[in-house]
Amino acid sequence: MAFALTNKAFSSPPIACTYIGELADQAAAGTLTDTGVTGLKHMRGRIYVKSGMANTETFAFYVRVDDTAALASPQLIYQSPTYTTITADTESMFDFECSSHTGFRYFQIVAAESGTTAMAYDALIQCW
Repeated sequence: MAFALTNKAFSSPPIACTYIGELADQAAAGTLTDTGVTGLKHMRGRIYVKSGMANTETFAFYVRVDDTAALASPQLIYQSPTYTTITADTESMFDFECSSHTGFRYFQIVAAESGTTAMAYDALIQCW
């Protein structure tokens, strides 16, 4: 399935970003992503959960970064609140913004979920 975010604009003013990426059809474990740019300090993103939600299930997102591809000593730079779905929730979208003290090149978005149906999400990421 193609990338599904229809509104790809952030509400805050544009920033000169060094990396802009779209991650489509991500599973809970996420994908280790190489930005190709060393020394990035800031990230903002929009996550669109498009399937795998059912009544009373919970989910949260974490963003880990590192300057090595093996994530040998990753930093946890973002942890979302835990969200609980209610009846008829079929999708969810939220924005986040976070920073790294030491800088990064690689990142991974990880979803923690309580449900039995595999969650799928898309993400739009900007780093500078």
